[in-house]
Formats: sequence, C-alpha cells, structure tokens
Amino acid sequence: MSALARAYAITGSQAARDKVLRLNRLYAQTIDGQFYENNRFPAYCYDKLVCGLIDSHQYCGDPDAFAILEKTTDTALAHLPAHAIEHGQSWRREKTNRGLG
Repeated sequence: MSALARAYAITGSQAARDKVLRLNRLYAQTIDGQFYENNRFPAYCYDKLVCGLIDSHQYCGDPDAFAILEKTTDTALAHLPAHAIEHGQSWRREKTNRGLG
C-alpha cells in the first residue's frame, strides 16, 4: 500500500489513488486478531500496515486511513510481544512457528 500511495504522489495517477482507497476500505472490513495469532511475524506485518496507512493518508489524502490505523493498532496490540525479541527466540511459548513467513 505504501508503494502504491507513493506512486500516486509521483505520477498523480487517479487510478492508483482510487486503488489505494478501495484496498484500504476492503482491508478495514477484514481486520481481525486471528491474523496476528496465525502469523509468524506479527510485528513486521503490523509495521507494514502502519506504513501503508500513514502513506495513504499523507500522499492520497485518505480521510479514513487514521481510523483504519487506529482499529489496526487496537487489534494488533494484544498479539505483539511486550518488548524486542532476539532473533531465533520464541516469545509465544504456547505456539509453534506456524503461519506466514
């Protein structure tokens, strides 16, 4: 999303902006904590979502981007580690390294 929003900023392509807005609306309908539970790298994926939504607001003027970001953050917080984790260290003892990644 970040790259598409930045592409709009560079080119002014209305199609690119429309796609950003459409994808953000569709993403907003799917926000669910299960995504983070089933994800091997939830903090990384959360970071990418944050960057994309901020860029959507900044470059495309998406009026809903920060509301979507707030819902994303509220959903993600319960599923992220409490602090930085060393590479190779398990932080979800009850889970195996399953999911994306």
